Amino acid sequence: MSRNVEGKGLAKVRVLQLLKEILQVLLGTALMAVSLNVFLLPNKIAAGGMSGLGVILFHLLPALTSDLLLASIYGGVGTGVGLGLVFFAGGSTGGTALMAQLLTRFLGLSPGQGLLGSDLFIVASSGFF
Repeated sequence: MSRNVEGKGLAKVRVLQLLKEILQVLLGTALMAVSLNVFLLPNKIAAGGMSGLGVILFHLLPALTSDLLLASIYGGVGTGVGLGLVFFAGGSTGGTALMAQLLTRFLGLSPGQGLLGSDLFIVASSGFF
């Protein structure tokens, strides 16, 4: 009987540790995104890694179109293909993509369903700003 109680206590500790790690990752990536877009990108400061490369490319390449609808379509297709390649390889880009993979693992949703839900919430929220 005591082994069963110890097992439940250990499982609770593992779940709490997992939730703590998820929260840390989400807060950390959100802070990085805000820092990149508020401080680095507008001031042409490139951080290391892919985000720094993104800053450089943002300032080197002119916008391919000023049409909002076309830009949305091109951006959506590019993002979708890139994310598909990452998911197909079993990877994650972090953020909502990581959340979608966790929803897949724990709730049985497909990565697409989890990503669609979280991204719809974010896009809908952006209409208020």
